Amino acid sequence: MPSPAALARQRVRRRLQNSAAIPARSASVSEGSTSGGASFAGWAPALTPADAEHRLLGRDQAVARARDLARNEPLAEAGLNRKLDMSVGMRGLRFSSLPDGEALGLSPDETFDLSVAIERVFREWSEDVLWRCDWEQDENWGGLCNLMARHYFRDNEAIAVLRWDDVPLYRFAYRTSVHVIDPDRLSNPDGTPDTERLKAGVETDGRRAVAYHIRNQHPYEYVVGLQGDAYTWTRVPRMTDFGRPIVLHLRRKERAGEVRGWGSLMTTLRKFKDLSRYTDAEIQSAVVRAVMAMVVYSDRSTAGIEDALSVDDISKFAQASDAYYGDKGVRLADGTRVQKLFPTEKVEMLTSNAEGGDFEAFSRTFIRHIASSLDLSYEQLSMDWSQVNYSSARAAFLEVWRSVESFVDLFKSKIGRPILLALIDDAIGSGRIVVPDHVPDIFENPRAWLNGIWLGPARGWVDPVKEPMGAGLEMEIGAASHQDIAARQGRDWQEIVQQRVRERRVYEKYGVEPPKPMAELAALTAGNGDPA
Repeated sequence: MPSPAALARQRVRRRLQNSAAIPARSASVSEGSTSGGASFAGWAPALTPADAEHRLLGRDQAVARARDLARNEPLAEAGLNRKLDMSVGMRGLRFSSLPDGEALGLSPDETFDLSVAIERVFREWSEDVLWRCDWEQDENWGGLCNLMARHYFRDNEAIAVLRWDDVPLYRFAYRTSVHVIDPDRLSNPDGTPDTERLKAGVETDGRRAVAYHIRNQHPYEYVVGLQGDAYTWTRVPRMTDFGRPIVLHLRRKERAGEVRGWGSLMTTLRKFKDLSRYTDAEIQSAVVRAVMAMVVYSDRSTAGIEDALSVDDISKFAQASDAYYGDKGVRLADGTRVQKLFPTEKVEMLTSNAEGGDFEAFSRTFIRHIASSLDLSYEQLSMDWSQVNYSSARAAFLEVWRSVESFVDLFKSKIGRPILLALIDDAIGSGRIVVPDHVPDIFENPRAWLNGIWLGPARGWVDPVKEPMGAGLEMEIGAASHQDIAARQGRDWQEIVQQRVRERRVYEKYGVEPPKPMAELAALTAGNGDPA
């Protein structure tokens, strides 16, 4: 009898002999690289370089459609507002300074003093009641953050220029201001084609962006009759020779070599439009179903009518009918008229038996697709919380918040830190911040100077009892600090401590017992059986 190894070899030989009957698998890497049959019919997108997508794939048209959605589609506007509220809010991002004192050669006390000075400078500049942080003097810092974030979510890019006023405005302590530019104004001068060093208005030196070419007026200002500078451009350097930022370009780079951006709202254009058309069609169908038609029938033949009315032709019959209806009828006190029918006639009501489709379920599916592409939950976009519980709401909230934190990281990297860098440089030059001579220049080690936490809007709580208790447990076991817990709610932990000190002094001044901590209350009520 053959050994087990020999039997195994025989089985392998038989499989190899029968392999000719097995259809050979395609040698392509995947089905996506073949014709794909009917599923891929007509789907043959071009393989284009990153920069060419802007001029070949109609970016301007897509941006115009996205803006039209934001103006006319309630769901699109609601989605943008939700993202703005969660990411920057109306107050904008606040800065809690934590400079690296060791890298700067500062003692702990000197480090603390520097952090206080940096926060004071940013607070004075960003919360100026005359809005001098805005070059147009129209928005405060929160408004500027909101405007740039709106441009990003709608156009996938925002552009700002840091201005320097030779003479401070109204004796302001700072000369730095932010000028937000419409991305439509960034383009090649005179509409010239892209070159190796100039693409979509961004000029490079073969390695990095060195300047931006900005129209002095929106290109369509001329179309509406404003004879201005729509056909002149200004070349704005990206930064000064010593590193002070000038042009800030907020975008998420999705391809190597990309100089402009595509908006996330652009990926949902078709879904939004299909949902809008479907909603309009459903409304029209509902109107048709709601209409009642009335038809008047005669139950006698023409000959019978002629005999009954003593008329010799149909025309005389019609004249008799018109004459009859002209003066027959009963009018009620409110103006309602009840018509008396002509002899031999009766009335029948016609109604539509067509039933409407499952509009709610279909719309919910569409909205889920749209919400997913916008990094929102269905409940946030539709404001329909009827089918959610705590667990599902919490899970959706955590997923959405990851995308929010991702944007905040991008915003502080592209906008917040460059502005703070220029502002601190401004404050050092004016004497608002004084540091020892041995401290490295801010452009020599900007990370050490700009280290800190950017505070956005508060996350809030789905359950205001469970989640604060969980946060307290995190602090007890060392998984989070007071700074971490406060930052989640958009608060600076030092401000909380300072406020608690002030409150304690007020309690002591008026002889009022301060509120007891929850742990102390639990210990006091542990023995009396009181569940409270």
